[in-house]
Amino acid sequence: MRDLAMKKTKKSTVALTSLIEKAEQRHQRVLQGLADVDAGRVVNPADMQAFIVRLKQA
Repeated sequence: MRDLAMKKTKKSTVALTSLIEKAEQRHQRVLQGLADVDAGRVVNPADMQAFIVRLKQA
């Protein structure tokens, strides 16, 4: 019985660790994106719209 509880605890720990790592990666990407905006590295909305149109035509 104890082995089963340990396996469940380990699986839960692995799942939680994975979730936290993914959230941290997402947070870092947001910070990188904000730094890009602060540095003026942005995409012109008209250029993005034209890109979307080209993708739909492909």
